[in-house]
Amino acid sequence: TGSTPTERVRIGSDGNAVFCGKIVMGTSGPTITTGAGVPGATEPKGSIYMRTGGAVGSTIYISQGAGTWNAIPLV
Repeated sequence: TGSTPTERVRIGSDGNAVFCGKIVMGTSGPTITTGAGVPGATEPKGSIYMRTGGAVGSTIYISQGAGTWNAIPLV
């Protein structure tokens, strides 16, 4: 419940958990990350990226592995 720079998860006074960095499922992924631009990192296949600066149809991406990301169209 502190706020040091090395902290990975913080529980706010509102009870919400704030994650610093990415969330890794298991020991080697897939991962869940977020950012303002298009995803550029190489993450394991099945990883999810949530884009805060995207338009309709370009806010959620899924990794195909090897640095390839596909936007998930919203209908």
